[in-house]
Amino acid sequence: MSPRLFPHVDKVAHFGVFFILAFISHHAFKFKVWFHLLLLSLYGAGIEWMQDSLPYRQASTADFIADVAGAISYFVLFYFWARWRKKQHG
Repeated sequence: MSPRLFPHVDKVAHFGVFFILAFISHHAFKFKVWFHLLLLSLYGAGIEWMQDSLPYRQASTADFIADVAGAISYFVLFYFWARWRKKQHG
């Protein structure tokens, strides 16, 4: 096993990847926010479920939580950015 930069670096990676997936999903499809979050949550759950069926891998609730947190964080950040931008530009 390779040395890690810091504890739980994989959770940071899960968070970041799902933040980026939320950005891509949001710009590619004009769904309601709740539907984006549902799809991304199902995708994260599916990944964990499939991992659990592979030898030498296991599902992780913490990974799933990091996935969902990354997606939610994107939409929260986008909401506040859009409000700020609207105030700036009228």
